[in-house]
Amino acid sequence: MNKDEQEQSERRHVIAICLDEAEDVDNAVQSAVSRGKDAASSVGETIRETIQAVRTARPSVVMVRVNKESLAKL
Repeated sequence: MNKDEQEQSERRHVIAICLDEAEDVDNAVQSAVSRGKDAASSVGETIRETIQAVRTARPSVVMVRVNKESLAKL
């Protein structure tokens, strides 16, 4: 099991704890939602950084798909 799988397993374990009272359920849901938002924010930031790195490395790259006829005209 790699590090990410271990972390996911640990997170699941925290949520799987027995919930006896409505307040416990409320706290568990709020905690799960908060962690989900943090994860989404982290993913968004990673994607943003990756795109920025690509733009910086290749400021003028443009990809165009052409068919054989168009390629022959070029």
